[in-house]
Amino acid sequence: MAAPVALRLRGFIKDYPVVKGMVTYAVLWPVSNICQQTIQGREQYNFGEAARFCIFGTLVVSPSLYAWVRIAGRLIPGNSVKSAIKKALVEQVLYSPFAITLFYSGMSVLENKSLDELKSEVQAKFWPTYRTGICIWPVVQTLNFAFIKERNRVAVTGVVSFFWTVFLSYMKQKEFKRKTKFYTNVLLKIIANNSGETFMNSKRLLQGHTDAALSEIGIEQAKLLGQAITSTTFTRAYSSDLQRAYNTAKLVLSELKTPCPEIVKHANLRERSYGEAEGRPAQEFIEEAAKANISIHEYTPNGGESIQHLSKRVAEFFEELCTLSETTTSNENVLVVSHGGWIQGLMRYLHSDRNKYELKNFTPGNAIRIHFNTGLTVMSITPSPNENGTPKYEVNILKMNDASHLPKSLDTFHKS
Repeated sequence: MAAPVALRLRGFIKDYPVVKGMVTYAVLWPVSNICQQTIQGREQYNFGEAARFCIFGTLVVSPSLYAWVRIAGRLIPGNSVKSAIKKALVEQVLYSPFAITLFYSGMSVLENKSLDELKSEVQAKFWPTYRTGICIWPVVQTLNFAFIKERNRVAVTGVVSFFWTVFLSYMKQKEFKRKTKFYTNVLLKIIANNSGETFMNSKRLLQGHTDAALSEIGIEQAKLLGQAITSTTFTRAYSSDLQRAYNTAKLVLSELKTPCPEIVKHANLRERSYGEAEGRPAQEFIEEAAKANISIHEYTPNGGESIQHLSKRVAEFFEELCTLSETTTSNENVLVVSHGGWIQGLMRYLHSDRNKYELKNFTPGNAIRIHFNTGLTVMSITPSPNENGTPKYEVNILKMNDASHLPKSLDTFHKS
C-alpha cells in the first residue's frame, strides 16, 4: 500500500517540480528562523514568527524562485560555466532586488504592519541585505546553473537559503534594534530664511524682540522668495512668533503651487534680544562693543540676551529637527522663517560642535556674515551616528544667504 503511494507522490513531484521546492521551503525556512532565535538566546521561541517564515517561504519565495529559474534558463540557455555566470549576474540585477523587496514587504504584511512601517523597513534593510547577498548568491547560482539539473535547482537553492534565512532573521532583529536605538535613513531638507524688511531695517535700527511690521518692500521680498521656490512641497513650516517672521512665512507659502502646511510659531526662533539697545541705531551698538573691546557677536547690552543664551535656544530648536530626522519615515522639506541674528547663531552652533555635526559645503565666514532680508539658506540633515552609537548628523549646506530672487532695488542688506 505504501509503495504505490510513494510512487504516486514521486510521480507527482516529477510532474510538478515546483512542489519539491515548496516542501523544501516549508521545512527549511521555519527551521532556520528557529535556529536564529536559538542563536539569539531567546528565553521563549516565537512560533508565530516561525509560522510566518513557513507561510512566506512556501507560498511566495519558492514559487517565485522556481519561476525565475525557468525564466533564466530560457533567457540564457546552456549549462556551461560561462552561461552559468551570466545567469548568476543577471539574477543579481533582476531577481535579487525584487526578492529582497518582496521579503521585507511580504513579512511586514504578515506582521500586520502599516504601509509607512512597511516602507520604512524596506528602505532601512534593502541595501545591507543586497550587499551581503551579492557576495554569496553569484557563486552559489553559478555552481547551481552549471552543474545541477533544472528540476533540482530550487531544492539546492533552498538548502543554501536555510543559512541565508538565518541571516535574514538576524538582519531583521539587528536592524530593528538599531532603528529603535538610533536612526532611520531619511533626509530632512531645511529651507530657512531671514524675515522681510521692516521700517526699522530701513532706518538701520536694532530690532531684536521689538515686534516691527513688514514694510512694503518686505512684503514684496517675501512674495518674490515664495515665487522662487513655488514648486517646493513643504511638509512642515515654522516661524518665529514675531510678526515680521510669521507674516513672511505666510506670504512665502501663499505663492506656492503646492499644498501648504500650517505654520507653527516657535519662540526659540526669535531674534536675539538687544535689551536697551533695541530701537537705537545699529552703529551705536557697534561702537559700544568696540569701546568695550568685545566683538559685536559677543557683546551683550544692558537687558540684552547673551550669545550663550541665544545658542541654547538655537540648539533646542535644531535638535528638535534632528529628532524629526530620526523619527520620520520619509524625506521632508521644512520651512523655517527666523531672523538674521538667529541664523548666524545657528551657523556658529553647528560649527562649534563638530563631534555632533559633520558639516559639508560650509565656509566658517558664513557663520558671522550679515544675512539679507529673505536671504535663503538651504541645508539637509541626514542621521549618521558615530561608531560608538552617539548621535551625529551630516548637515549639508546647499545654499547660504542666497538673494538671487531679489532685484537690485529690493536687495536690502540690513540686519533684521
